[in-house]
Parts: sequence; C-alpha cells; structure tokens
Amino acid sequence: MKKIFSLLPLVMVCLLVSNGVFAAANSKSSPLNLVTFQLNAEQWVTTQTAKVIVNINAAMGTTGLANVHQDVIQRLELLSQKAAWHVTSFRRSQDSSGLERVIVRAEARLPESALAKLRDSAKRISRPGLKVTIADIQFTPSWKEIQGVRAVLRSKIYGLAKKELAHLNKVYPEQHYQLHKLTFMQGNVLPTQVLTRSFAATGGAKISRPMSVSNKIYMMAAVTLAAKMG
Repeated sequence: MKKIFSLLPLVMVCLLVSNGVFAAANSKSSPLNLVTFQLNAEQWVTTQTAKVIVNINAAMGTTGLANVHQDVIQRLELLSQKAAWHVTSFRRSQDSSGLERVIVRAEARLPESALAKLRDSAKRISRPGLKVTIADIQFTPSWKEIQGVRAVLRSKIYGLAKKELAHLNKVYPEQHYQLHKLTFMQGNVLPTQVLTRSFAATGGAKISRPMSVSNKIYMMAAVTLAAKMG
C-alpha cells in the first residue's frame, strides 16, 4: 500500500503535465485565411552635390610623418575650405630610389559650383614632393539622401497596405482581416552615368545654373493579410 500511495503523486503530476500539453495544443491559433500580394513604390532622389575623390602623393623626406599629416590636411583645406574631408586611405610605401612616400586618399561632397576649377586648383596647390590629383567626381546622391527617400517610400507602402486592408475588410466584413506580415525587399538606385561623362567631357567648364542630378529609387514589399477561419 505504501508503494501505491507513493506512486500517486507521480501519476497526478504526469496527468497534469499531459493535460497541460493537451490544453496548449488546443489553444493554438486556428487556421488562417491568408491574402498575399506585392506593393511597389518609387521616387526620385535629387542631389546638387558630387562626391569628389582626391589622391595625394607626398614624399616624407626628413620632415617626419607628423609634418606630412599636417601638410596633407592643409592641402585639402586649400582645395575646399567648406568641405568636410574624410581620409579613406593612408599608406606608406618606398619608391625605387629608396625614398619613403605617403599615399593618401580622401573624399568629400562638394556643390557643383565648386567643381569648375577643381583640377586647376589641385595642380596649383601641389608642390615638389607633394602631388594632389582629382581621382574621380561622382554625381550620385549621398547615403543620407538615399536613406531619406527610402524612409518616405516605406511610409507610402505602409499607407498602401492600410488601404488594402480596409478594402478587404469592406468586401469581407465578417472575416476581420489584420496585417499578418510585411517584408521589404531591397530597392534599386539607378545611376546617372550620362551626367558624369558630360562633366568630364566639358573639362570642368563652369555652368551658369546649378544642375540637380536625380536617381530613381524603387522599393517593393510582400504583404500578407490574415483572418481566422471559422
């Protein structure tokens, strides 16, 4: 009898656990009626600035690395004082004569009005042992400008999804559909290569009126609306 009574608590625990599992299984969500569709939005992102990439090749000589650093910063400021220059690459090498050189790559965004004589300015601020060259000028929107437009496109898609949901509940009022899932897919930015080549072809000629360069951004989203069956 003692053995029987000692087993009773264990049996009761097993029954409670099994009942809990059964209850949990029964409490699962009912099957859903799903409606899946795709939404698209597009908008132009416009910029009036260009990304300017500068290369600086300097001989270190006996002046020391600290002086070369200062000289590079001064040359960038002479090229454009208003620009926020960012050094993206800094490396040291040795030429065939054994002279140690510093090769710097920097970039900044400049308005079109500052581009007209930029290559001439780079030649003017160069000196023996330090050469400044304009490596590239890219008429493309900045990351901040692109992200701002993408935020607008997401808001548009949210609004479209809300309209679709309201329309579906109007057609099937007894279903009570809700937003179940919304997944954004990467949108594309179309580059404006023609304008970049056009500027290079003019040799940096001054343009009387600033030109806005625009790229179109596309955004897509997969949307699923759901309502409980039964």
